[in-house]
Amino acid sequence: MSLGAVLVVVFAALLGLRDFISGARSPFFADIRYTHHPLITAGAPVDGRWPLWSDHIFNGYPIFADPQAAQYYPPTWIVQGWGEAEAFTAFILLHLIIAGLGMLLWLRGRGLSPPAQLFGGLSFALSGAFLNTAIHLGLFATVAWAPLWLASVDRVLRRPTAGAVSLAGLVLAASIFAGGPQFLAASVLLTGFFVGGVMIQGRSLGSARALAGRAVSLVAVVVLGACVSAVALLPQLEFIPHSQRSIGLELAFAGHPSLAPHALWRLWLSPSLPRPGGGAEADAVELYTGGLGLLLALAGLLTALRREHRREHGVVAAALGLFVLLALSASLGPELPVFRRLVEWVPGFGYFRAPSRLTCIAGVGIAYLAALGLDLWLRGAVGRRVVAGLAVVLIGAPALAIATSRTYGGEGLVGVAVPLGIAVAGLLLLLIPSDPRRRGIAGGLLLGLTIVDLGVLAAPRNPLVLLSRTVPPTRSEVEGRDLQSLAVIAGREGAPVEARVIIAEGFGRGSYNHTMLRGLDGVSGYNGTSLLRFLDLMHLIEKGTFYPRSGLYRDEIALKPRRFDSPVIAMLGAPYVVTPSSLNIPRYRFIRRLYAEDRSEVLLRDRLAVPRAYLSTRTVVAEGLAERERALLEVDPHRATVVEDPALALDGPASITPVRVERVRPEHVVIECEAPAPAILVLTDAHYPGWRATVDGEEAPIAVVNHLFRGVAVGPGAHRVELTFRPLSYAIGWRVTVGTLFLLALGVFWRRFGPRR
Repeated sequence: MSLGAVLVVVFAALLGLRDFISGARSPFFADIRYTHHPLITAGAPVDGRWPLWSDHIFNGYPIFADPQAAQYYPPTWIVQGWGEAEAFTAFILLHLIIAGLGMLLWLRGRGLSPPAQLFGGLSFALSGAFLNTAIHLGLFATVAWAPLWLASVDRVLRRPTAGAVSLAGLVLAASIFAGGPQFLAASVLLTGFFVGGVMIQGRSLGSARALAGRAVSLVAVVVLGACVSAVALLPQLEFIPHSQRSIGLELAFAGHPSLAPHALWRLWLSPSLPRPGGGAEADAVELYTGGLGLLLALAGLLTALRREHRREHGVVAAALGLFVLLALSASLGPELPVFRRLVEWVPGFGYFRAPSRLTCIAGVGIAYLAALGLDLWLRGAVGRRVVAGLAVVLIGAPALAIATSRTYGGEGLVGVAVPLGIAVAGLLLLLIPSDPRRRGIAGGLLLGLTIVDLGVLAAPRNPLVLLSRTVPPTRSEVEGRDLQSLAVIAGREGAPVEARVIIAEGFGRGSYNHTMLRGLDGVSGYNGTSLLRFLDLMHLIEKGTFYPRSGLYRDEIALKPRRFDSPVIAMLGAPYVVTPSSLNIPRYRFIRRLYAEDRSEVLLRDRLAVPRAYLSTRTVVAEGLAERERALLEVDPHRATVVEDPALALDGPASITPVRVERVRPEHVVIECEAPAPAILVLTDAHYPGWRATVDGEEAPIAVVNHLFRGVAVGPGAHRVELTFRPLSYAIGWRVTVGTLFLLALGVFWRRFGPRR
């Protein structure tokens, strides 16, 4: 890969993000502001140690297992170290460059010419669907690695050396660390199509034995990638069975948002164009691949399938074409059965949501085919009739639609005229005589035209740009200080363990994560994944029943309590409530009303909230879900505690005794208590595998109490109880990761400086 090609990709990426780099716009909005920023910030090292647990949302949360926190992914360290909203622009820019260079390497390995390599790299890195995905950092980062992953896999298939296997394993680990498991599953599916095509077309790879050896090498790549990323992968695998994702996604919920069938024409035309019949699309995702990309992709596919080119390119091109067709069909969601079958049959797809995002991974295949089309054209293999025929369809159809429908007038006409003008200009270049010198010049012009099309004209119309901020975020927004009540709470209480707060419905989704940025302990939160038992309690408060086990659905908003008259609210151990308006419920004491612009905040104190930690001498045994559901609604937490283990049955006085909590770190809690009789020490923090307890230095089991929280049985007398979070998944994971990296470094050293024969 030449330095010139690298510079062109970097220049194109800078051009596409020029509004963000200049400061005219900021990507600090939507999920970047409301989800990724708080999670990445809360997951930053403290005192030189990665936080494994966070008390700032959901009554406690295993942040080390959340892929969106991406604690071990180096680019997120840029965001953590920079500490400014501009860091997200740097993050997006970096991954645009990774995507473009990865595509260059993949196409180079496939033997395509330098102009074709550049065309494919630019077509993917600046494609609308890819840039639009930048609003979800983990998904965006994962798919950015997809071309480089395919390049490394291709290298293993061609020369399965130890170096090739090691490089591919590291790229796979980067994809896992990036924090987008949804796109990781889609990338694996794309890899299957590509590898299948290479294997079928694999006469050049040698005998059946040689093909088997390459298959073993690919298995070694997967094992190596899993070992390098074990510190992130094992906690995620441990987390899934305890999260709401463990019950799967209901198809209707997973299939939203999806694309309407007629939306796929936006692969060719601008998304600013109104849909036929008026109205808005189900998803504002950008699909535009460029005025020339789709034309060359179809030309490349058709030409590669001709007899004279079939042996060199045909099977791989057909395999990638089938994948593109599959991904685009699945992007329609419930409109076709394709997405349903993927969810049922492909491992990992059961957790995939929003099929419209599949257009992004389809863009990888389209870019490859487009580069192949340009390469074959430069070699004089693409017939002028093929180009002209495709042009009639791709240019004539929308031109006819413009002429016969009012829907495409006004702004829509501009949205159509730009890509059509680019397409016509490119078509004229593609129809020049077959002189090699002229084609070389035309190839350069096509590259320039693509940069202008995608980097200059299309990028400003992308929803990432259109929806982004036109004013820089304030310091208050970056630090999560929008809710003034949180500052009041922090001033009233000396320690976060005494200041747990519930932020009620009505402040916008971002506000529920402000506790993470302010260092306060919180109950409500905004995240795609939470503990299922926490969701059970929220659903019990809202609906009077546990969360249904029939599949995840839109009632996910119950992650924040909304009914404050429920008796279950008291069990959460949250004395403070922030609401947009007063609660006419006697149990809540008014503290202060605050105003910010046109919004008011009411700060209340819940008189019935249980202490953060307390001794309970009476229990109610409820082993099954139905029994616990009834018991939690009926039991007064100030009088008794619901337990699941019959061995914890207690029939002492119907009262609780508050005890003091000292939190050394989120992963280390110390409690001093004195029990007048056998009791359960209840800590209103979420139970999770890996929490361990000692009572006066002796190991003691931790029980689940009140369905979610931690409980430790203690006998009469004074005790010192310590709870530490030492998850086995982390203990094994970091050792496997460090050990694997050490062995790889040792191998590199040996190869570089070891004895030579």
